[in-house]
Amino acid sequence: MPTPADPDARRAGAGLKARAQATTGPPARTFREFEPIASLDPPAHLLATDTLMRETLGTGLDGIRAVLGTAVDWSADETGIAVVGAAQLAQEAEEWSRLPRAEIDAAVALLSLDPQNLPGPVHRYWEVERLSHRLRVRPFPVIDGKLWIMPWAAEATQELFLVYFQDSRLPYLDPALHPSAAAALQRHRQKRNLQLEDEAAATVRRLGLPHRANWTIEEAEAAGMAGLPGEVDLIVADIAKHRLWVCEVKDPEAAFAPAALSRHIGRFTRRKGYITKLLEKADAIAMNPAPAATACGVLDEATWTVIPLMVTRAVEPAAFLDNPQVAFTVLEDLPTVLQAEHEPAQGHARIGERSAQKE
Repeated sequence: MPTPADPDARRAGAGLKARAQATTGPPARTFREFEPIASLDPPAHLLATDTLMRETLGTGLDGIRAVLGTAVDWSADETGIAVVGAAQLAQEAEEWSRLPRAEIDAAVALLSLDPQNLPGPVHRYWEVERLSHRLRVRPFPVIDGKLWIMPWAAEATQELFLVYFQDSRLPYLDPALHPSAAAALQRHRQKRNLQLEDEAAATVRRLGLPHRANWTIEEAEAAGMAGLPGEVDLIVADIAKHRLWVCEVKDPEAAFAPAALSRHIGRFTRRKGYITKLLEKADAIAMNPAPAATACGVLDEATWTVIPLMVTRAVEPAAFLDNPQVAFTVLEDLPTVLQAEHEPAQGHARIGERSAQKE
């Protein structure tokens, strides 16, 4: 994408005037060649989603990137705003990207917030992440038939799209987009969770600790342990400290809006949520730890301390509740938590500080 505009010009937009003066002439940009997404070797699920977007919305990731990249470098007045016609923005994006004009026009429409095209009354207005018409994902307001281009707002939308696609999901639910697009991303999210499980097992392997990944109910029963309520993502045996770590590995999608964050935390805290399932597995193993230790390759008849541990890729909001019930850590800090002198306290394991010994 083009080089972003001067950050001082973006900050100037904080004091918006009632009406910005229209700019004339083409935007002054530091030119940088447009790179189609296919040339960047993206994962297959993004290419599949891109194809579905172009088929159903008329534009895909390249069209969106081209229009946002053009807007980010647009010359604005002292308020940080430029007022232009949609055709002018589309022409500049087309000349830079060399994409078909139809894709560019569709992307401009997709990124424009036109009061004439707003959907019916929004009764659940707090469901921000489910709204397809909001300024954060449509950064070009349409006023009196003209687009307001705010380079700093376009850059924020670039960042938003990047965060969502890195999290393998769409930034909004568009009724025109075929459900298979969201399904393609959801399948990849499932792969991301399995990938985190593999990364956690590899981390423990590098530490040289005996462990067992994906210990199933059937394997537990064959080893002489009945009552395991579900597959255990990772068991780690610390022979020196006689600890058995029972780990639940989760990589849930991030949440930003309050309603989405509430649902996100609920996946951990509800009656049959992730925390309850982890505690049930840890309790079952604590009743008969020997088969779990044996599964890790340890033949030790000593008394084991069983510790439930939630492992996530990013810092988990559920770890900061009043009663988190279990310890949480991120993959990056897993080695420190496993090798610490003391057991972690409930909640997020604070790295760099001595955790309070579990009572």
